[in-house]
Parts: sequence; structure tokens; C-alpha cells
Amino acid sequence: METTIIHEYEQYPHDREFSGNSIINLKVKELEKERDPVRIIAVIDISGSMKRGKLDLVKETLRFLLTQLEEKDQFGIVTYNVETTIFKCQKLNDLVKQQCLLFINSIQASGKTDIGKGLQIGLVQMMKARTEYSYLPDSIESILLFTDGKSNVGIPESIIPNILAKQKQPHKTMDQWNEHLQKSKFKKLAKSSSLRSSKIREIRSPPSNMNYFNEETKKYIEDMFEKHGVTCNTFGMGIEHNANLLKKLASRGNGIYYYIGSLDDIGIQFVSCVSNLMNVALKRCKCIIQPLVPDIIEIDDIRYGKAKATTIVGHKGKQIEMNNLVGSSSLDILVTYKAKKVDAINTKSPLFSVQIGGISVEEKKMVNFPKMSYIHRETTTKKQIPNVQVSEQLNRFMVADAIQQAIRESTKGNYDKAGNIINQVKQSVKHSSAAKESEYLLDGIHSNDFGSNFKNNRNKVISQNMALYQQQCVSTAAKPKFRSK
Repeated sequence: METTIIHEYEQYPHDREFSGNSIINLKVKELEKERDPVRIIAVIDISGSMKRGKLDLVKETLRFLLTQLEEKDQFGIVTYNVETTIFKCQKLNDLVKQQCLLFINSIQASGKTDIGKGLQIGLVQMMKARTEYSYLPDSIESILLFTDGKSNVGIPESIIPNILAKQKQPHKTMDQWNEHLQKSKFKKLAKSSSLRSSKIREIRSPPSNMNYFNEETKKYIEDMFEKHGVTCNTFGMGIEHNANLLKKLASRGNGIYYYIGSLDDIGIQFVSCVSNLMNVALKRCKCIIQPLVPDIIEIDDIRYGKAKATTIVGHKGKQIEMNNLVGSSSLDILVTYKAKKVDAINTKSPLFSVQIGGISVEEKKMVNFPKMSYIHRETTTKKQIPNVQVSEQLNRFMVADAIQQAIRESTKGNYDKAGNIINQVKQSVKHSSAAKESEYLLDGIHSNDFGSNFKNNRNKVISQNMALYQQQCVSTAAKPKFRSK
């Protein structure tokens, strides 16, 4: 992976304090060896409202997915309305693929929507697959949840996100994080029987009336998402679904919420999701930023996607979890900081250190990419134009934050305030040094969506703009790679 640090300006003052912005550009190389196996479970809403062409399109996307999966991969399906039907998650030889196609063809829509039950059974199927085949440290695992509506029976929607409840485990330094990964026995898990403890066996064959919120089950689910990198991606179809719920589930599951505004969108969004799963180059990545001179430099924040930066315990740096990085992609991490004045001019004034670590799919081991950053500090600085690439990333997060603020204000009934927020961010982007490069960030964002349009089309506006928010937060440029049918 190639790492480049780009600063907003060429020079900074040495005789006064200032706030600065830099980006860390990562270019992830293309996978040269065979990709890792994937384990995917599709959890599909088959309630009555899915009849109007939606279910047929979901079925077609699943058929396409089967053409891309190989014998080393595992795939399973859970369909849900008020009941659930299961196609067991298993390796895909030719016979199993034919059986899976028959299952997909037989799916019919009817009944109400119980998202909680579908998600729970999907998680149990993932648990069973991971214990039956043993946990393979090389596999990429994900749950794909499809729905077009709100959960109108079963577990209340306000409680459903607790199914994916998780607790972050802070690690002080990159060395401690590496030590944590080694303790979790990445290299040994495939050969050992450590996951076949009595506790895991109890979860492996859950009773039909299993309490999905007991501490044992919650702990196992936490481990799946936190220690073993399972993701949950959600697909909201049409305007009637609860976008906030699907966004929460995707966030807690380290995945992405995809809004399917029209039937044509599902192919594009699904291809994007599956492409990311099938072209992972680095897994469970983390970025740690630490000031080189803590008395002079203070790290304010790190922005990457939707992830939130946390302070490193006992240190003056920050860290952010990046999950999986896709091969043949380019992405930017935004770093904001404050610098105190220094006594003298320095053409190489220490700024911060960068450590990016993850599990290499090709090398099958932890790899680290360290980098040091310096800036030029002068007595007086000439008038400078901000770096376009840094300005674009600042615009990206400014637009994303504005969308979230506008949604909150509209929900409270403050339509004028919400519209002003959108208008102001549009003007800020248009007058920035990266105005031309940032035009795409404003596509689909309209201030009147948060006024009269919001009153009349609340669900649609929230869904569309939550999806836009997530798109603005994503700065990867992965190239989809699929086999021809």
C-alpha cells in the first residue's frame, strides 16, 4: 500500500498558533493472488409489500451473486415475514448451487414484516456456519439485510439495533493492538478447536424459543462483529422503510446502508456492496495518529467514512477503525490538528506519526505502514491557495455533516433552519478552492426537500438524504471485478 501525506498549505507560521488540516492518501494495490473466501447470508423481507416487482429484483440479484461465488465460498438465505425459512449456509459446489437456485425461485411474498426475527435467525445461521466449518481467519463474512418496510410485528424497532450491540475495546498503541490480535489466535483458529467450547456448542444449536438478548448470545454477537470482522450491510427499498433503523444496524455492523429509491438502483448498489466484499485486500485495519511533539501539536480529530475517532488511552493521539480496505482503491483520511508557536523557522517541523495496520489477504499476516509527517514553518507566510485535494475532503465532510443537521432540524419541524443549513453548505462548497472538484458532492441535495417536500414525503427525504450522507462519507474508488456468467 502506498501512503502519501498532503497538507492544506505549503507553509505555516512559526510565530503564532494555527489550526491545520492534512489528508493521508492511501492507494491500496490490486490483489495479485486469489481472493479470500466469503461467507454471506442474505436476510430477505418477503412480506406482502415486496410483491410489486421488488422481490423479483432481489431474487435476480441473488442469482447474479451465485454466478460470482466459487466452491470455496459459503452462502445462505433467510427469508422472513412473521415466520422465517432457511437455506442453510454452506459451501457452494455445483449441486448446492442448483439447490439454492431452486430455493430462490420458490420464494413468494406474503404477510407482515418482522425484521427483528429475520435478523436474529440470520445471526444464528452465521453462528452455526462459523462453528460447523470452524472459524476460518481468511474468510470475509457479511450479513445482507433487505427490506422495503417497517417492522410491524415482533420486536419493536427501537430495540432491534440492540441485537447488534457492541462495545469498543480501546488499545493504547499499535503494538498493543497487534498483541490483542495475536491473542485472538488468528493464525491458529482454523486448526484449533477453541471455538468449539461448551458455550459455543450451546449457541450452535439454539432452541426455537432462544432468548437472543441473553448475555451469552450478545457476547458471541459482539465477538463476531468486533473480533472477527463480520459486517452487516442493509438495503432499504422504496420510501416506506425505517431508514434510521437500517442506518443504525449498518453502523453497528460496520457495514453500509444502501437506499434503493427505484428498482433500477438495486443492481448498482448490490454490485457495489458485493464488489467490496469480494475484493478485500486488507482486513480489520486501524489508523493511529500521534503527535511527534505532544507539547506543540494536538490532534483534534480523524475523519474516515462514518467511523468515529477515539482518544488513545494514556497518549495524546487518536485512532480510528477502518475495517476492510478494498484492492485497487484510493481513499483519504482527514486529520485536523492545532499547533502552538515555535521559536524559530523550521523547514521540517515535526507534525505527527501515522501507523496503519491490518491483516494482509495476500501475506496472511499483520502488516503495518508507518509514516512520519513534517511541515514548513516560516516567520511570515505568503497568501496561499489551499490544496485542492484537502479542500475536497473538507467539503465532503462539511456536506455530510450538513445533511445530518438538516435531517435533525426538519424532524423537529424547523424547516427554514434546515433549508438554510443546506443553502449555506452549498455556498461554502461553491466558493472553496475545490469548487469544481466538489460539484458531485451537491448532486441530489435540495434545500426545499427539508421544507414542504419534507412534510409531504418525510420517509423519502430521510431515506434519500441518509443514503447521500453515507455516500459523501465514502471516498474509496474501488474497481468492481466480476467473473462473466
